[in-house]
Amino acid sequence: MSRLPPRLRAVLPWLGAILSGISMWAAFPPLEMPGVAWFALVPLLLVVRGAGSRRSFMIGYVAGLAFWLPSIWWISYVTNVGWLMLCAYCALYFAAFAWFVNL
Repeated sequence: MSRLPPRLRAVLPWLGAILSGISMWAAFPPLEMPGVAWFALVPLLLVVRGAGSRRSFMIGYVAGLAFWLPSIWWISYVTNVGWLMLCAYCALYFAAFAWFVNL
């Protein structure tokens, strides 16, 4: 990773987190690709490795948002604020996972 340009090196962890979250989402309906779930956390684990505790937490949080926002979109029919708050809360589980992996 040291041979990558600095700009790409700065963006790569966030792209890995988003890829991980979207891959986890793809394992559930409406896409229903359960085989993807076996590999969905690999990008998150790769980008968290070697990152600091705070950065790991934030990367995990982004992965959680990338998973939960499309997963429970139907709650936005009832309340948009509630949907965003629930997604923000549930993303903390991904963040805690990424933080514990980095310990």
